[in-house]
Amino acid sequence: MGKDSTPLDTLKTKTRIGKNKKQANKVPRTLPQVKKRLRDIERLRAKITLSAQKNEEFEREVKGLLVLQKKFELVNKEKKNAKQYHAIKFFDKSRIMGYLRIIENFLSSEPESQEALQLQKELLVDLNYLTYFPNQFKYISLYPKELREKTYKVSFLEKQLQERNIEHKNLFEIREKIRLAIEQLNIPIDPRPLSTEDKQKLKQKIHSSTGFSDNITKDESPVINNYVDNIASTSNDRVDPNNNPNSIENDEFFEI
Repeated sequence: MGKDSTPLDTLKTKTRIGKNKKQANKVPRTLPQVKKRLRDIERLRAKITLSAQKNEEFEREVKGLLVLQKKFELVNKEKKNAKQYHAIKFFDKSRIMGYLRIIENFLSSEPESQEALQLQKELLVDLNYLTYFPNQFKYISLYPKELREKTYKVSFLEKQLQERNIEHKNLFEIREKIRLAIEQLNIPIDPRPLSTEDKQKLKQKIHSSTGFSDNITKDESPVINNYVDNIASTSNDRVDPNNNPNSIENDEFFEI
């Protein structure tokens, strides 16, 4: 406290610390709340001299808040990308499902056709790419403009897909990572029979396997958990940054 402190200043300081304590017992549920809490701590530490113990407590809280901020920023980015590329994904899904219907109708009369079976497999890989695409990245359409403008003929499809995979390296890289993860984790290659909940669980497994979820490192995840548990244990106010009930991917629009 400063040299010229008055009883009123002391009372105000105690009030600030009291309010700060109440705020600390609430887990931030949104990115603005996390940022506000960080600003509050910074202002408080700049205004008054705190004990070593209190400083240590604030250091731990700031560390947890910074990691939580990173998590919320990632969630917000995923929501933004999911919404922004909603229509493109819908177009891709419609195109894939149309091709699959044609191929599977052909296979019902020619079940031994290796060419048709291989094409079906490639289309299912495309469907998995669409289903499990990591939303922290900007979505890359399976059917770029030049491919969309070509004739809707299955007879040319295999060649078109091969050309696409060669010309669009970023698309191919993500698609290949998802394909390999599905093979290694023994995940069903056809996602159509799966429920939305099952797809979300498998998506998390695939992202862990491919490294898509490395934005929050293994070292940082316990920091979030400890911070949330410590705060929630005193306030009964739990929050899970992964819990996103209003995610656009839960819409029927995304049912595959």
